[in-house]
Amino acid sequence: MNAIGALWGKTIWSKGDRALTTGIFQHFDYYDSQIKGQHGEMVYPYRISQAAAVGGGLLYNKRSEADKIDVYAEFYLNGIALGASQTDYFFVDERDYNLGSGYSAKTFTGVTYNKQWSFLLNLENYHIFTWKGYDPDLDLESMPKEIYETLNVQGDAGHARLTVFPTQLAYTSPKRWNITLTNRYFSRRTHYRYHDEVNTSTTDVILSFGVRL
Repeated sequence: MNAIGALWGKTIWSKGDRALTTGIFQHFDYYDSQIKGQHGEMVYPYRISQAAAVGGGLLYNKRSEADKIDVYAEFYLNGIALGASQTDYFFVDERDYNLGSGYSAKTFTGVTYNKQWSFLLNLENYHIFTWKGYDPDLDLESMPKEIYETLNVQGDAGHARLTVFPTQLAYTSPKRWNITLTNRYFSRRTHYRYHDEVNTSTTDVILSFGVRL
């Protein structure tokens, strides 16, 4: 799930069919995956979110009815006030994630030919720090319920980074239907203060078909 909301924006340069806009934007992003391992156990290659993130953005757009090639590019740099990341060690009650704060950066670029064929190349990077961890000598499994329900920690102390690299090829028909092929690469690297580092990577391929009403 991904959403970007403009809090403020202003066009700082324009010439003909080209324009450059800057602004302040609010971001919400959530990535989660669950797959079965070789022995039937659940494996989570990545899970990360930025629930409250605000930052600056720069948007470039070139669109013309006379020219067959349209181009757009976007860049965002954000501070994450509240985020969460996948944990490999901190499992208490039904919680399996670490809270934290950090930063994120996103860049989106796309080229459209003849208003029909589009190629998009994107890159997203999320880096969340879990500042307040629990005592490494604390046995979470044998901890009484009344204690871990009030445990005032963010999770496993450390930091997590998720890089998402999607590429997309799309065709939009003049008859209002479209088809899109997307390939995404995910790379997670989680460094723990008191545990071994965990690195995972995975890819997916998505074929979608849509109709514009």
